[in-house]
Amino acid sequence: MSSSSGKNSEFPSPSSKKSREELDDLRNLLDKLDRIKRVLRSESSNQDELINQAISHLSRLLIVRCCGYLEFLLSEASRVCSERDAYKLVGYINYLERSRRGVKADIDRIITTLKHLSSSPIGSFEDELNSEKSNIKSMISMRNLISHGENEGSTKSKAIDYYDSTIRVSEIIESALGASSNGK
Repeated sequence: MSSSSGKNSEFPSPSSKKSREELDDLRNLLDKLDRIKRVLRSESSNQDELINQAISHLSRLLIVRCCGYLEFLLSEASRVCSERDAYKLVGYINYLERSRRGVKADIDRIITTLKHLSSSPIGSFEDELNSEKSNIKSMISMRNLISHGENEGSTKSKAIDYYDSTIRVSEIIESALGASSNGK
């Protein structure tokens, strides 16, 4: 392996870390807008509806970005681990080919991927991931509704809850694959 490919085996990668930072920025922006809304409300401003629309759209964006971040992290984990343990990847690629599955980041797929890529048993990580299963499933369903333009009932509160689950799941993935758990 060339020395340049060694740089690509860092997990999480700089691009993954940047994606996480952008997710954090989006989450913080929702809070800032909420604070602005409270200030405007206290000043009897008529901007409430505009701020509500912005919060609603940003909440939807946060949900979509959370799903995308987990998909990106899982895909990247597969690539990085392939450089470390190529023989495991061959088996995993065969599994993907047979099942016609992509990297959609539902908990079952994350667990399956980690079992193929982790160099040690993932039992304790599996329990932690399963504790987030219903929230991640709900987030993916809501993301699908958003992406198809349907009325999904997203709220800032749900978006933040999904964000928190996304961060917990990403830290579990990083820990299971031997990376630092701080995500930055």
